[in-house]
This record gives sequence, structure tokens and C-alpha cells, in this order.
Amino acid sequence: PRELHCAINVYGLNAGKHVLQEVPGVFTVDEAWATVEAAERNRRHCYMLENCCYGENELLALNLTKSGVLGEIMQAEASYVHDQRTMQYAPKDGNFWRIARHRTHHGNYYPTHGMVPMSKCMDVNRGDRFETLVSMETVSRSFEEYAQATFPASDERHHWKMVKGDINNTMIRTAKGKCILVEHNVCTQRP
Repeated sequence: PRELHCAINVYGLNAGKHVLQEVPGVFTVDEAWATVEAAERNRRHCYMLENCCYGENELLALNLTKSGVLGEIMQAEASYVHDQRTMQYAPKDGNFWRIARHRTHHGNYYPTHGMVPMSKCMDVNRGDRFETLVSMETVSRSFEEYAQATFPASDERHHWKMVKGDINNTMIRTAKGKCILVEHNVCTQRP
């Protein structure tokens, strides 16, 4: 389960193993530091296997960037945007883990699909680094409207309240003055 990724990572690192992790690796700053500290203390690698780095479009962008065809990349936009309302409300393995964080947390909890490939094109952690981050989100409407229209009042999902806004936009500036805009939206209808 996603909530155990950090604990499993730290356990593996403390056991002297290199760790390859699925996304998301952590949910909090404390979890991030626990992972970093375990990796450094044990002199082991902890690597996120972000599968979107290996798609045809992502590799094309990386190769065009690294070959100089596109020039210096100063700004990029990356997103995780598609209507997942049906999937988010469907139970898996007896629980609703996909939508659980929408009910309890703000922010973009899944930025890596777009951000990691763009970061590679922009040399983040290879000569540049993230320096400033601003993140904002809209109010929450789409999930609740969907649930009320889809499930009868006798179904608990009909009454669930969401904390996370429908759309989250995060702007990141690097130390070298490059910018990345990351959008997360899994609950609004798309054309």
C-alpha cells in the first residue's frame, strides 16, 4: 500500500539493501528525511522507478533536449490530468485507497509522472536544483457532485466530503532561474 512505501524503503535501507521504489515514495517531509537519512547512514541507493521517464514522448523530449535541438529549456509544463472519478470511487482490495487522500489532504500528492521527465530535461539534480515552490488549488466540487449524482443516499460514498481541491497548480523555480508548472486534476470532466 502507498502509505507503507516510506516504511518499507527505510526497512530495506536499514537492512543494507538498495531500494527501488514505486510512486509515491513519501507523503510528508518527515518521511522524505527518514528515507534520505536511512540511505546516507547505510550508504545505499534509494531510487524511484518513475515509469513515465521511459515513454516514447518523454524519451524523445529528453533526446531532443540533450542533443541541443530544442536549445536551452527555460520553462516547462507537466501534468497528471485525466478524469478518474469512476476509478477513484471503485473499491480495490476491499477499500477505497485511491480516493482516501482526497478526503484528508490538500496538494498534489502525485506530481512525479510529469515532473520527473521534465526535471531530467532541465538538469535538475545534474547541475541545477529546485529552489522555490508555490502551490495552490481550487475548491473541491467535482468528486462530491459526481458521488451525489452516481450513488444513492444509502451508499456511504454519496456523503463523502473532499478536502483536496479539484485542480492543483504548483510552480517551481530552480536555482538557475528555470520554471516548471505542474498540474494535478483527476476529477473534472475532460473534452
